[in-house]
Amino acid sequence: MGTDQRIRSAFPRSVSLDCHADAFLVAVPVLLGALLTVVTGMLADRFGGRAVFALLMIIVAVPAYVVPTVPSYRMLLYVAFFLGAGWKLVCCRNGICFLRTGAEEYVAYGQKCTHLSCAVYFSAKEDRLECPCHQGFFSVRDGSVLQGPPPRPLPQITLERDNAKLIAVGVKGS
Repeated sequence: MGTDQRIRSAFPRSVSLDCHADAFLVAVPVLLGALLTVVTGMLADRFGGRAVFALLMIIVAVPAYVVPTVPSYRMLLYVAFFLGAGWKLVCCRNGICFLRTGAEEYVAYGQKCTHLSCAVYFSAKEDRLECPCHQGFFSVRDGSVLQGPPPRPLPQITLERDNAKLIAVGVKGS
């Protein structure tokens, strides 16, 4: 059971939320995160992905730490507002692009373009993986080629859960 599920199952009982208030509480970070994906993408394009990712982790760490101590539904909504900033996280390094696509959904792909092996990077603005060398674009959902010269989809990394950890265990189709 993920942290968000533990919080969601305990908090409605302790504050006596009805199903509509509980649903709204879940929707706030998801919807805000979807909107902030565009903003974080523009900032990453301007200042670099590592700097934006580091800042985002700092911003999201504070509300994540505060969640268990909030005394009211209104305060929890404020915290959820800031947690929405971390809805979609991207990390590309060591030859792998690791993306959080939803509350408990993750995908990972090899970072080499299938055309001429240039490194691909996530574009939050376009919500796709892009190869800057020859304008090859790949789907975040399944790694398929959206446009350009790449002849094959990106290799998808198989992920497995081990309690709270995600572990890369292989490459699909290999």
